[in-house]
Amino acid sequence: MKRNLVIFALLFVCMAIGAQTVFKNEEVEVSLLKEKTWVFSTWDYTTMYLIEGEDKAVLIDTGTRCADLDKIVGQITGKPLEVIVTHMHPDHAGCIKYFDKVWMHRADTVLVPQHAADYQGEFLYMEEGQVFDLGGRKLEVAWMPGHTPGSVVLLDKANGDCYSGDAFGSGEVWLQCVPMSPIATFHESCCRMEKLMKEFITPIDREDILELSNALDDVTDSLEDVLLQLYMFGIISLREDSLTFAAIINDCCHALKKLMLEFENFRKSKVIKDMIIEINHLEENGDRLYTEAMHRLYTKTPDTLEVLSWTTIYNCMEKCCDKCEDAADVVEAVILKYS
Repeated sequence: MKRNLVIFALLFVCMAIGAQTVFKNEEVEVSLLKEKTWVFSTWDYTTMYLIEGEDKAVLIDTGTRCADLDKIVGQITGKPLEVIVTHMHPDHAGCIKYFDKVWMHRADTVLVPQHAADYQGEFLYMEEGQVFDLGGRKLEVAWMPGHTPGSVVLLDKANGDCYSGDAFGSGEVWLQCVPMSPIATFHESCCRMEKLMKEFITPIDREDILELSNALDDVTDSLEDVLLQLYMFGIISLREDSLTFAAIINDCCHALKKLMLEFENFRKSKVIKDMIIEINHLEENGDRLYTEAMHRLYTKTPDTLEVLSWTTIYNCMEKCCDKCEDAADVVEAVILKYS
């Protein structure tokens, strides 16, 4: 477990260093955003995304001008490809000519004569709630009219990713584009999007993941320390208090395991706060036992070496409970941050 947590932390450190460029020319730069997900950044600051599953891949939007876009995509993935445009403006659908079939929302057909009249391929029409199953990854369509009548966002609920096109933009949304949508329509889309964002877990920040990973790593380290101290001091018989302490530590670890399993659903969970409180109570029980065990050790044990040995061991055992509570505190902080 410890090894897996360390690897997990290293992966996120690598992600934080920056995206890896896999292709670049005068018109576009393609970077690995995360595993099996690439971002295409074009000369005029438009963005496309390539997402690969086990069975096929999806290209979200096609940018304004990117020569031989189909061939560039083919260099990155050999999987069967679906092409989706989030809306029919030329900065998102300008290169659909390189693909035989393109998915769009039917409400944006009003824009086809203006922006895609010469397209020789076939338009396929996606609907609200439609799911593109890539094999191990799924993208769900959510219709969000406002910027255009057929603007959509694509939700990868399992990974907490949302590909919004210009439906919500990155700071501002143009609503004056013809055909203009009423403000009330865009407001309704915003309310729906807010509800959707509360219904599925978005990734927590990298620093939160690293903090939680480190906290769990500290738990395993503290457990290992107890065993090392027992070995180093050559302990061949256990004190009664140490058995009681071990039971409390076991309860702490089981409670923490349940908490981590529930953490996936922390936005909806009705029991996760009670799980945190349970770990807090167990840690308090450990503190009380530590005080009593140390008192009995110092007042009823004549052997100085035994006193020194068990002082160190009890300190390590008390630390195990503390580290479980520390991990629960990180979870609680994340819940407060994202609630």
